[in-house]
Amino acid sequence: MKSIDIINIENVKGIEKLKFTSTMNPYMPNFFVAPNGFGKSSLATAFKSLNRDRLKVDEKNCHKGDTTLDPLLEIQITNDDNSKTTLRI
Repeated sequence: MKSIDIINIENVKGIEKLKFTSTMNPYMPNFFVAPNGFGKSSLATAFKSLNRDRLKVDEKNCHKGDTTLDPLLEIQITNDDNSKTTLRI
């Protein structure tokens, strides 16, 4: 079964660099529960900022307000045949 195994985010909102490792299965609820300041809203902002061809983060959601930093969202997926695919946006 396909799954998302790694989410790597850089320069989005409160996240300078975050590598989140877990197994998230499609078509099933996946919950993020963590204390304040963990980066839940920054994670949501990264996914919300996805555009067709790139990650377009509003100026107010750039890390430390620095628009010169390039945002990054990288997702590693395990395919049905257990091969790995990395999407870098």
